[in-house]
Amino acid sequence: LAIVFFDGYNLHKIAEVAVYKMDFSAPAWRKVDRIGDDRVFLLGGDRIGESKYGASWSAAEHGLAGNRIYYVNHIAVEIRDV
Repeated sequence: LAIVFFDGYNLHKIAEVAVYKMDFSAPAWRKVDRIGDDRVFLLGGDRIGESKYGASWSAAEHGLAGNRIYYVNHIAVEIRDV
């Protein structure tokens, strides 16, 4: 679970990203500091608080640096282009 927090109403500035992993023995979400050296997440959406896309895959397989989250926000792109 990845949660993206913006800096107030500024859609161009991400203040924080919190990442959690499910502990199925509890069951409970546990906050983590890393997603893994060979993992990347791609997140995206077109409304604040509503993500329409999420995926995780091997960083090395795609020539990317690991332990990264890529976030695409279509609202910010639209505002920036206005």
